[in-house]
Amino acid sequence: MSSTESWRAEDLESMLRFIDGCCGLSIRADQLSSTAKVLRRAMERWKCVDIDALKKVLTQNPEAMHALVNELTVGETYFFREPKHFQFLQQVVLPETQQRLQGSRPMHIWSAACASGEEAYSLAMLCDRLGYAGWTRIVGTDISHAALVKARQGSYRNWSFRGNALQQAAPYLNPHGEQFTVREEIRRRVNFRYLNLAADYYPAALGDMIPLDLIVCRNVFIYFSTDTIATVARNMFACLDEGGWLITASADPSLADLGPYQVESTELGVFYRKTGAGSPDGTSRAPQVAAGDKTQRAEYAALPEALLPTSRAEPTPSEILRPAAAAPSVTGLPREGAETSPGLPMSPRRAESIRQAVAAAELAYHNEDWARTVAVTETIRDDLAACVLNLQAKARLDAAAALAQFPQDLARHSLSPELHYLYALLLLDTGRIDEAYKSVQRAVFLDRSLAVPHFLLGSIQQQRGQLESAWRHYRNARDLCAALPAGAAVPLGEGGTASELIAAAQERMNRIGTGVK
Repeated sequence: MSSTESWRAEDLESMLRFIDGCCGLSIRADQLSSTAKVLRRAMERWKCVDIDALKKVLTQNPEAMHALVNELTVGETYFFREPKHFQFLQQVVLPETQQRLQGSRPMHIWSAACASGEEAYSLAMLCDRLGYAGWTRIVGTDISHAALVKARQGSYRNWSFRGNALQQAAPYLNPHGEQFTVREEIRRRVNFRYLNLAADYYPAALGDMIPLDLIVCRNVFIYFSTDTIATVARNMFACLDEGGWLITASADPSLADLGPYQVESTELGVFYRKTGAGSPDGTSRAPQVAAGDKTQRAEYAALPEALLPTSRAEPTPSEILRPAAAAPSVTGLPREGAETSPGLPMSPRRAESIRQAVAAAELAYHNEDWARTVAVTETIRDDLAACVLNLQAKARLDAAAALAQFPQDLARHSLSPELHYLYALLLLDTGRIDEAYKSVQRAVFLDRSLAVPHFLLGSIQQQRGQLESAWRHYRNARDLCAALPAGAAVPLGEGGTASELIAAAQERMNRIGTGVK
């Protein structure tokens, strides 16, 4: 009996629609047999008696959904894949973009669906070799947390280097036996983040990388349904600056009719360039804000003096209040009563004002001046770094007030694992253990590479008496830290090192293993 014969046709069709709705994956007829096997394994793994039970698990358990996506998508990539594309970047895209920007800001490059990072690192290596490294920022995103963990590690075997790719990448690699590790100066130039192309709000994950000058999204559209292809193409177009480029793979379907792209057909491939009627010279334009706009005047009145505009032609507050470069995410929802245009860049002057405000708040927090920290950040909580400082300081002054404020700020920064984790800590302090568990689960879902939330999940489950679950979470925390240098500070660990968290997790695992709670 074939694997598809063990499924009722309506059940398999229902699961395929569910998968398409969750992550936009379209399963071809020739993939039905292998997909059915993957789904059957998932049902056995999660002890599901029918497809409704499997859908419930996949909806409620991020780990299950991520595992399914990992099995359904190939995720294969290698360094300098499709060399002609890199020729086009060298000959056309990079020099033209440098000319267009004239040093006004760094070039923003997005490697979409980057899998284990080979493409993103190839872009960083190319920019370095051509002398563009100092003014480029590169982000790689993927739906697979396992792939993102590997990408951040930057360690690859020979299979990731085909043709003459190893020769091109060699100056940027450190060999270790049968593996090659991308050198630190290249790794730190690429920021890897989680993003579901079919479901997520791109500005929330990409933040101040928008507007983008180059999107490389190859061998991805072939997996998508027709509707998802159109949606993703339009969303990418919205994130591009005027004159920006989108590069897809040779095997991907045409996007020519899915946005106002100028199609460049060359001997090196087919490429898409964003054009706009309002910008004949290819430069971006910030919208003009009418002087009589009462909503905007009220918004400006709430800002500190350092952030007040000198002209109404400047971006609106909801456009400029974006996170500093180090912040992992930005607001995913507009503020009530404010007009927002998430794809617009922040002016350099405004960015510097916010950077100075956050720096002042960090100093005040370091000096345990909680009131000063709150005062400096209270009106700029659309900036994630400011929001975190504000809530941490407010919790020191008035835990109840901080607790009441968290839902509002989580609406602004719904994709920030740090905020969900901090909310969980405050909920635990007030004895709301079930809510705390859900909040830290969200943090883990958003970034499974963070060890500290895994450890907190283990602690909560141990308190609940769920020892097997607790043991698994402690193991996850231990294994994530094992991939870090022993003395490295652990993110969200308040100065704790990887070796310290490994020891703590192992001690908890040992106690659970001997039946001691």
